[in-house]
Amino acid sequence: MKASLLITKSTAELNLLPSFCQKNDIELIGQSFIDFEQIKSPIPNDIQVLFFGSKRAAHFFLAQSEIPTNCQIACIGETTKIQLELMGIQVDFWGSEAGNPDLVAEELKIWLAGRKLHIPLSDVSNRSMAKVLPKEQVVEIQVYKTVQQAIKITSNPSILAFTSPSNLAGYLLKNTIPKSAHLIVWGKTTEQALNNSGYKAAYVMTYSTEKEVVEHLQAILNM
Repeated sequence: MKASLLITKSTAELNLLPSFCQKNDIELIGQSFIDFEQIKSPIPNDIQVLFFGSKRAAHFFLAQSEIPTNCQIACIGETTKIQLELMGIQVDFWGSEAGNPDLVAEELKIWLAGRKLHIPLSDVSNRSMAKVLPKEQVVEIQVYKTVQQAIKITSNPSILAFTSPSNLAGYLLKNTIPKSAHLIVWGKTTEQALNNSGYKAAYVMTYSTEKEVVEHLQAILNM
């Protein structure tokens, strides 16, 4: 039977998977189950370090403020680093394993060496960095709102890749997870959300990249 993959990202956001799936006769469904709205928040003037958990957080921050002079930039992992650099943002710190935010938070804590950290984020952020760092060291700035989209999927994919807890919640508004489906999750935070919904992931991503998805598909489909 032909393999089919649903990933909770729009096809426009995907670089490697479309060509890989076409080449290997895998049906690809790229569908996000969330949308975003700007939140206008006051931006402090005394920012020493900015942490971006995603390219999206950077986009919504830059929509209302420039990056202050002499401010250093930290981000969750290598993929986000590359995306930020394409936006013209120099990155000074990035986590070694984007799929393990607790580890990244510990690495970030050491790198900060006591400096204050400002984090632009969503209204439904899991606050992975703030939970590890001392409260007085972190300032969170809500710059966008995440809105779940109730979209019904008519096909029956054999592989599901959930890229965030919000996308998982959006998917479940109109869809169920087949018992036989092979479940991939974007790191430990999404894994916990999946567990809380009563399901178990077959694979938890370490680096949360399309390349890692491709390598995992090659392994499970014996390519």
